[in-house]
Amino acid sequence: MRCVPAAMLSALMMLSNAAAADGWQIWHRELKLWCPTHHVERICEDCYIDLIEDFDRTLAKRVRSKVTAIADTSHRCAHDVAGFSFEMAAHLEAMNRLGLMTRFAQFGCRHYRCSEPSMCTSP
Repeated sequence: MRCVPAAMLSALMMLSNAAAADGWQIWHRELKLWCPTHHVERICEDCYIDLIEDFDRTLAKRVRSKVTAIADTSHRCAHDVAGFSFEMAAHLEAMNRLGLMTRFAQFGCRHYRCSEPSMCTSP
């Protein structure tokens, strides 16, 4: 087993957290651009997985495999015990890295319209 110095581990965690934060910010920016009145960012945390899975079904198998590999939720989200915000962050990072963020935001715009947090309908 290889030991990783605490400082290096801390730096890697900070980079991962920064990438996740960037993914959320980019997604919110795209949503405001494509459907500012839909407030898709208000979907319930448990709805994230439905949004991700529904969008994944629109992707070619090769692209879907790339998203899954980059998101790597089985390892990166292993410590998460409730909700799907960690999975969403990992997928947002993957979408961004693969140039799919605009398409993902547009998909959300077509499928969700939220009047209040967690109060959403299909437009």
